[in-house]
Amino acid sequence: MPFIEHVSDSDLRTLALERVVPALLACGFCYVDSLLGELAGDAVLEQVKEMHRSGSLQDGRLAGSVPGIHRRSIRGDKIAWVSGSERGCEAINFLLNIIDKLISMCASRLGNKPIRERSKHRPPVVLEQVILSRSSSGGLSSLSAKEGPTAMVACYPGNGAGYVKHVDNPNSDGRCITCIYYLNKNWNAKEHGGVLRIFPEGKSYVADVKPLFDRLLFFWSDRRNPHEVQPSYATRYAITVWYFDSEERAEAKRRFRDLTGLVMKGRSLASGGRLMLPDLNSTSDLSETDSQRLLEGASGSGDGMEESGLENLVEVILVQEEDDEEEDIKKNVVAQQ
Repeated sequence: MPFIEHVSDSDLRTLALERVVPALLACGFCYVDSLLGELAGDAVLEQVKEMHRSGSLQDGRLAGSVPGIHRRSIRGDKIAWVSGSERGCEAINFLLNIIDKLISMCASRLGNKPIRERSKHRPPVVLEQVILSRSSSGGLSSLSAKEGPTAMVACYPGNGAGYVKHVDNPNSDGRCITCIYYLNKNWNAKEHGGVLRIFPEGKSYVADVKPLFDRLLFFWSDRRNPHEVQPSYATRYAITVWYFDSEERAEAKRRFRDLTGLVMKGRSLASGGRLMLPDLNSTSDLSETDSQRLLEGASGSGDGMEESGLENLVEVILVQEEDDEEEDIKKNVVAQQ
């Protein structure tokens, strides 16, 4: 494509070492304008618009179910997951490769975090179709969903949709750096809204980032940077990718395996090995204490938990395996609203 050589490695290295690294270490966030230039940025925008026109974008998910709270009151975006290798995503792939290079140039200078490649999305699990099959030894075989797309394309339709204050990685799932590339030309924040507001931990100020065309935002994904997307009154496009702390991710996977074993020990499986789903109409739920204890990987057999708690834990586990790829609002975040 005509823009493939537009951004040189030398330019990226200067950007990484002189702008991105110092800002992340000092403030926890940073943004860069005019990343790709008009030609390449337009190509990315046109591919995202085509995804929108074709109906490829679907309502963004929430982690778990919260009775009485409408999904769109929490997050109103429409999303699709892509790898960049799909037909019609060549410009998006170019963008992702540029971000990969930037992060690789930053990684060794961001402290002791062993940052590795961007996240690999696990396709959403359809709960009604999930069957946990038993191996011959009585153990639990792993789900066969393959890791695939790595970037989240998002659109806020312009009807006042936003995303309430949340943390991308509240429970140490491995996500380390969030990168968001914006695609909105002639954006007027006073008229169109859609500002991403960051609430840096321990600071007396907030940081408002306008979703301007060809702007790339970086920030730490953990509790240091709660953030929200304010209501958007014009169509707002963005592409988000996450990069992992490999050690934290390995520990998160270990916790997931432990949680899966806990469910197997409990009474949340009906006869025949089919997953018993939580009663979404029930007011009973996993207590906040139990939820936090389990998600943080504390040991325990689960024998003291109520059956309803174990059933709800099943949903928590399924989300835990998926939530490293999509911004999920945990129940403790919703409770703050």
